[in-house]
Amino acid sequence: MPFNYYDIVTALTIGVLALAALFLVTQKGRLLWILAVACIPFSSEIIVELPIQAMDLPALFFPTDFLAGIIAVFIFLALPLLKGQSGGNLGLRNSRIFTFWVLHLFWMFVATLLSVHLIVSAKFFVMQFAYMLAYGGLGYYLMHRGTVDIESVYKRYLIGALVATFFVCVTEHIILGATRDTVDQAIKPFFREHTVYGAFTAWMFVAYFILWRNSMVSLSLLVALLFSGAALFLSYSRGGWLSVLGALGLWPVISWLGRLRRNQALAILAGLGLLLVGGISFLLSQGQMWLEDKLSELLGDTGKRIASSFDVERDVSNLGRIHRWIVAWELFEKEPVHGIGPNAFPEEYHAHKRSSMLFEAIKKTDLVYAGIHSEYLTALAEMGIPGLLLLVAMYGLTLYYPFRYAVSAQSEYHKVTGWLVALPLLSYYLHAFINNFMDHGKMAALIYMHWGAAMALEVRLKKQQFLDRLSYASKSHG
Repeated sequence: MPFNYYDIVTALTIGVLALAALFLVTQKGRLLWILAVACIPFSSEIIVELPIQAMDLPALFFPTDFLAGIIAVFIFLALPLLKGQSGGNLGLRNSRIFTFWVLHLFWMFVATLLSVHLIVSAKFFVMQFAYMLAYGGLGYYLMHRGTVDIESVYKRYLIGALVATFFVCVTEHIILGATRDTVDQAIKPFFREHTVYGAFTAWMFVAYFILWRNSMVSLSLLVALLFSGAALFLSYSRGGWLSVLGALGLWPVISWLGRLRRNQALAILAGLGLLLVGGISFLLSQGQMWLEDKLSELLGDTGKRIASSFDVERDVSNLGRIHRWIVAWELFEKEPVHGIGPNAFPEEYHAHKRSSMLFEAIKKTDLVYAGIHSEYLTALAEMGIPGLLLLVAMYGLTLYYPFRYAVSAQSEYHKVTGWLVALPLLSYYLHAFINNFMDHGKMAALIYMHWGAAMALEVRLKKQQFLDRLSYASKSHG
């Protein structure tokens, strides 16, 4: 490490907070939002350990990052910005995304009040609400008014800090040998560990691939794409690799389905879903060795690592993941309605983990902080059946409207906008089957920002449909 990046990030933090204070005083809401977006790549996570008596664990972990300081400012800034605006003026009265978003937030609040670890869940709820309001709520407000757009987020606001952060991570990793064992050391202080790094780099690779594909002459987009690709490859995150392949592989399929009638599209989707489930079942039961041989011939060690994603007998990481899924299901059975409380699983896991025979196989990967490794099982265990249903509804709606917007758009610009909102979300939703990162500031900021963007596209789409109906009615009566 030729430089002390912790000191650099500290200096950047002080500078950013000073700028945030200036923008707040001068009521520059748009600039404050852009500043927070630009800070996402180099925000550094801090783990604060607070000793708590009468607990089995010696410390209570509060994972956060300095963006929380800016978000606190957002809460107070967003209220006067939105003051006096009715739901109709904001376009939210008929928004399905907004309705389910409010329901999801409300149920998270209920689950927090009933949590088995109230302090942990309350902290998580406050942070999630802050991220929703800042990146999602205020982001929607600015996009709805047309003062910012999603393309500018990646082409102008994020790209400088992103390339610099990835340059540091990739360079440090190469210096350390570019191995799986050194990745966690190379990416600090910007990322907690390699799976978060994999999810973040996968998201960025998909986003910049969409933009570069539409504008191949742009050198800056090419640089961002190359660094995102290098960082993704060196993340050694199988989930990250597979989520990119899944999102980009489904892109032409979704484009084709969008041109079909709804019944035809649903029937084909059901058939593809059955094929996918059958293929995964085959790989998990007896096809893993065959896949490992084939991918090893094509991609060497990288192919072997990808194939190991389906090894549930020898791969220690997969055994650890399955163990957490078993514990999560057992905790869900105890509280099927409201769950054990948001972000409460890590503490509960340590009280239940030894009941499984798998523990002996995964003891060398036993960690103090352990997530469920599935966004869907996390919602089920921590927020019960309503929490899972609301999460799936949000995932579906925030994909449906951007996809519909992209497929129905006449201009290439609007098509790119729809794909740029939807495909990075799709990559995360696929990754979410085997990992969960909503407690990470970087991923929470990106997801809620894209939820706000999806809501803006929904409102825009419905407004256009309303105008089209008016135009058709006037022509019919004319």
